Amino acid sequence: MKLAQEAIARTVEREEKIQVPITCRDNFLFEHKGFNYYVIDLKHSDFSILEEITAACEAVESDTWKAQEDFFEYIRKSDILVYAERDGRIVGFNLVSLMLINEYCFYTIDEAMVLRAFQGNNIARNIVTATLWWFLKIVNLDKAVKKCVLVSISSNPKVVNMYFKNKYITRTLDNSFYPSENLIAVHRAYLAKNNFELVNPEYPFCVKNLFPGSQQLDWSNKKNQFVDEVKKRMPKEFDHARRGDAWAFMVVPSKRMSYFAIRATVLAFFGTKALFHKKIGLLRNKKNLETRPDLTRIRLIDGKFFDVQPNERRKGDRRLHDAGCDASGINRRVADRRIGMQAEFAQ
Repeated sequence: MKLAQEAIARTVEREEKIQVPITCRDNFLFEHKGFNYYVIDLKHSDFSILEEITAACEAVESDTWKAQEDFFEYIRKSDILVYAERDGRIVGFNLVSLMLINEYCFYTIDEAMVLRAFQGNNIARNIVTATLWWFLKIVNLDKAVKKCVLVSISSNPKVVNMYFKNKYITRTLDNSFYPSENLIAVHRAYLAKNNFELVNPEYPFCVKNLFPGSQQLDWSNKKNQFVDEVKKRMPKEFDHARRGDAWAFMVVPSKRMSYFAIRATVLAFFGTKALFHKKIGLLRNKKNLETRPDLTRIRLIDGKFFDVQPNERRKGDRRLHDAGCDASGINRRVADRRIGMQAEFAQ
């Protein structure tokens, strides 16, 4: 009854305010192989006029995932939304959150979903790449940021196994399968800031109770089971099937390497159109683009957090609708946050 009343209230609000259409040209990025890609900077958006877009994204999620949280509240906690559209319909989307802790920039893929009917068209890959591209050209990371931490947390064995089998990443870069002491320390800070709990303190990348009941898989199928090398990195009490425990995959390239890898990936997937794009072309100087306020920085000193506000205007820009955030907007999800690429990448 309560959910029905909330849905009616949202419908009334949507009818009273002029909504941003799904095909809004102000948000348009580019067209690629019959699909149009759009971006919304959620950090500086009025969510009351995004109901049409968020409702369409919710429909995508409902088609692929048994959610544990109201999507209209969940999306407010992310910073970037990129979605793919065809014939006026959103067919896939990617939500990303950003956080700075000391010299690290955490880039977290909160959710990447694609309608089942459109899976197999590389849409998940493209929306994730498009989001990285937008991040590269729009978000300014100051000189104090030395490394990027790419984060994807998943309870899907196929997704986690896929990460582990990428030998280039797991054997050459600092990552959660072969972590350095620095990564373990900053990862614990990341968990604490997000109010996440570990399954077992001896296993720092196994997060407890993130996706309870969300995975709808045949666990008897060997394809839906963790490979032995991954199992060795999990405690015996790790329960991804019922409790929704998840593996926090993190990989740490340098900032310079991150920028190089993003450029190379964008060129590989989207071709030369990426070089001359009017808004975020790879050959365009970032200084000539629309500027964004600096991101809120979190200092970790002797195990304690200190919020640094480089720009006081951020206080007014942050999503005031989100009662779950503190003044800096960093206090994100609690137990059941839905993080990771659960759709097309799991195929």
